[in-house]
Amino acid sequence: QPAFLLHVMDADGGNIHQITYNQSHDLNPSVLDDGRIIYTHWEQARPGVSKMDLYSINPDGSERQLLYGAFSHATGTVNPTTGQPSTIQFLHPRAMQDGRTLALIRPFTGTNEGGDLVLIDTATYVDNTRGSSPANAGFASPAQTRALPTDVRTVPGPSPGGRFRSASPLFDGTNRLLVSWSQCRLIEAQRIVPCTSDRLNNTTTP
Repeated sequence: QPAFLLHVMDADGGNIHQITYNQSHDLNPSVLDDGRIIYTHWEQARPGVSKMDLYSINPDGSERQLLYGAFSHATGTVNPTTGQPSTIQFLHPRAMQDGRTLALIRPFTGTNEGGDLVLIDTATYVDNTRGSSPANAGFASPAQTRALPTDVRTVPGPSPGGRFRSASPLFDGTNRLLVSWSQCRLIEAQRIVPCTSDRLNNTTTP
């Protein structure tokens, strides 16, 4: 199937020029403060490997490189069945005013394309516990922190805090985000109802 790839063009729509080449998709581009483009790169180069990392590239197509996340996918909500963190992908990266990167994390399937929001220190880290240069190689603090305190889960099933689809910072000095969000809902007696503590604790509610 055709793959979505990144292109640049003049303001009038002319002089279209392709800057990424990938057999899978390159998605969700946005511009960093230093002029680089950050985007989600879907890698399926090797058999059995399918993951979405964050990459950066200059607008002229030079210096394309991994920015974050190649070994940080097992950082989602702990799966109650396995006791291990769920596997997530990194999408919709956006630069924040404090220099961190906002991203949506979600699995490939099972959450209706919804997920949680994290803030990533991409200036210091290339992975959640690995620095991006020899100077900060010894840093061990997690690069990822949850953007909001709500109980959003990246495993299939109810998510008490609902799930996000996308988010963008509002650069108005308020530190607010503009988000696409869906609240937690259940089916009860063939009716769609909001999640409540009683309903979530009721094992007979689908």
